[in-house]
This record gives sequence, C-alpha cells and structure tokens, in this order.
Amino acid sequence: MKDTKYTSPKSLSTVPKYNPKSWMADNIGSLARIKLRNLCLPGAHDAGMSKRGTGTVGAFDCNVITQYNSILGQLNLGVRYFDIRPVISGGEFYTGHYSNVPVLGWQGANGQSIDSIVNDINTFISTQHELIILNISHDLDTDTGRLYQPFTQQQYNHLCKKLSRINHRACGDYPTFLDLTMGEFIGGNATQSNVVIIADPSNETVVPMPGTCVWNSSKLKMYNNYTGTNDLKEMVHDQLNKMKNHQNEYFLLSWTLTQDATQAATCELPIVGGKSILDLAEEANQALEINLTPACTSTIYPNIIYLDGIKNDEVMKLSLDINLNSKRQS
Repeated sequence: MKDTKYTSPKSLSTVPKYNPKSWMADNIGSLARIKLRNLCLPGAHDAGMSKRGTGTVGAFDCNVITQYNSILGQLNLGVRYFDIRPVISGGEFYTGHYSNVPVLGWQGANGQSIDSIVNDINTFISTQHELIILNISHDLDTDTGRLYQPFTQQQYNHLCKKLSRINHRACGDYPTFLDLTMGEFIGGNATQSNVVIIADPSNETVVPMPGTCVWNSSKLKMYNNYTGTNDLKEMVHDQLNKMKNHQNEYFLLSWTLTQDATQAATCELPIVGGKSILDLAEEANQALEINLTPACTSTIYPNIIYLDGIKNDEVMKLSLDINLNSKRQS
C-alpha cells in the first residue's frame, strides 16, 4: 500500500488544540494509543545554552548560545525533548557547550545550571500533565586543567542524585520506553506528568546510578546523526534522505546548521559579518516546514524535530499535525 502524503489538519476529523503548554494533554484523545516509537516530538539541541556563563577566552555569545529561552521557556513553547550536556565547573554542575579545537584545545562556556533546570521542570509539571524526555550526554569535567575529562563514576552519581529531584520521573524498569503509549505515560485522560531521563555517559565504564530513575540510553535507542555543515541546502538534503532511509528506526531529524571554524572564530567581529549559531538557526528554522512537510507521509516522518534557536511554537504545531496524520498508531 502506498503511503499517503502529509495533509493539512483541516482535513482531519479531530480538530487540533495548539496550546503549547498543554498540547499533549489537550489532544490525548488522539494521542493516547500512539507508542513513543511512533510519536513526533519537538526537540531542543544544546537545550541548556540560552545564556553564557564562565568559559574560555574564545567563547562568546555568538559561538556558544544555541537557544533563546531557558528550559522553562522552551517547555512553555511546546518543546518536549531536551539535549542536556552536563559539565562540572568550579565544582558545580552546569550545562555546557564545548569543543576540542585543534591547536587551541577545549573552547566553550557554561550555560544554565543543572539545579535551575531541575527547578524549571518541576515548576512546569506542577501545573501541566505532559511527557518530557531528557537526554543526558557529552558530560565533561572542566576543572581538570586544559585536558578536560569525562565524569568519573562518583561525579556521575552526584549528577544522578541532582536529577532525582525531578518530580514524576519514569521509574518503571521497562526493557524499552519506545513501546509505551502516550496513554501509559500521562494517562488516558492526561492526569499525570512523566519525565523520562536517558543517560549516555562519555566514559563507557560509567553507568547511571541505580535507584535514581536515570536510565541507560539502551532504553531509548535512536538514530541521531547531524550533518555538520553551515550550508542549508546540504543539510536539508542530507537530513531528509536520512529520514527516508532510517524510517524504521527511532529517528532524530537534526535540523541544525554548524558554524565552520572561521565563523566560530570571527562571529564576534561585526566588521567580518560572521554568522552566529542563532543566525544559522534562524536560516534553518525558516526552511523547516516548507521542506519537511512535502517529505513526510503518514508513515514516514521524524520522531524528534531537533532545533537550535526555538523562539515560538511553530515546531510544536508541526509536530502535532504530523502526529494527527500518522498511521503508525501502535
């Protein structure tokens, strides 16, 4: 049977409710039977980097800030998947955006603290019944001199303890979260919140701390492969081809443009006119719907639409429309 093309939600019998704070709960009648493996979610790349804290000499707003809003602001815009990259700096836990640059070594800066992210999530779910996924990766101890190191097991345990302050964590030890439905996550009448925390430690010998409901990434296996270019056409072609070729996997559409070395080094200099990460995000995000919509069918679409520079609820609306058109209901 041929796949049917993505259609306007006006043609659907169910009228979508587009409140970004409660879009899952408001549409639970249509979403309850959909398994996570068949759901489309708005996602934030480097989600904790809405501000620049302490960092290296080569770090500026233009080459480390990836988001306009805090985690709470992103939740209020409908984002439900968050890329959280923890670092240790001055003995405290933050998010960070760092790269190991040839010759210069590690360059980057800290963003939102882990404690503030925990508070943001708890504030949100105190009034909303939604599914939230945190993906914890790229952990880095920046207190080890120029040669930054992955977290030790003790440091990772400390991180897990901090994350265990998040309320309504998914604590059922399922083989995979992908086979659970939205109804199982937040209730058939959307009466509960659920926060899934997935960890992918940088050191393969380190494991999430037992009893904290922080789970190894094997419980949410996904295809996540960014393009690594600042060229829009190249990124669009690459990501849409990957979506088509990996349609049977839990697929993250990495709709992000990456600064080249010159842009990263010169974006702070107005005379050069280099593009910031948020400038590139604006370019990519403006091209999202017009390119993604024709490439989607009722069975071929991304599970996560992964963006920098989220400043409105447009990706939430697009994700909801995809879900309501999906024929991959269970």
